[in-house]
Amino acid sequence: MKYKEFSKISIHNHIGGKESERKIDEQYDKELKFDVNKAISVIKDAKLNDYNMLAITNSNTFRVSDYLMTKFMAKYYNISILPGIELNISNDDENKFLHIIIIVDPKSNILKFSNDVNNNISINQKNYINIDQLVDIVLTHKVIIIPHGLKQSNDKKPQKDRSSAANVEQFKEIISMDDAIPIVMEDSKKYHK
Repeated sequence: MKYKEFSKISIHNHIGGKESERKIDEQYDKELKFDVNKAISVIKDAKLNDYNMLAITNSNTFRVSDYLMTKFMAKYYNISILPGIELNISNDDENKFLHIIIIVDPKSNILKFSNDVNNNISINQKNYINIDQLVDIVLTHKVIIIPHGLKQSNDKKPQKDRSSAANVEQFKEIISMDDAIPIVMEDSKKYHK
């Protein structure tokens, strides 16, 4: 049964294929290619599963053109698209990383948001930003921060674990921010979603 007062949303979606993203171990200046067919596939699947809203949260990049194209295609299926990004946040030693999702107010200056994120990644010459750079972004833009909870735990490769549980230093910094607080914890287990 569907209820009109509820919207089914998905706040973390990789849209446009792997070549439209930058993973942590890839070149920070990798040439990105947005795959329209893969984007349409995600949108059609969302429609089939009764989603009303998706956030585009590709890894370590937010491109306005990809967001606008996705938003335009999704309109045909009566699905709203929110701008966002999945980011790696480094600790001070740059040897541990926390995965977070940032959802941006679609009425804000998304071009400036895109430039701010991409400029920080270029400064670091790696596919991550540090906590100070994150604070600057949060203070400049209206955002929702969503740290990964227990997601991506890997006992065989603990250095690859980008969950909140394994990266307490970055997580404590995020939850102590005055201007933005995490309101959602994402987890890979179905019963936690």
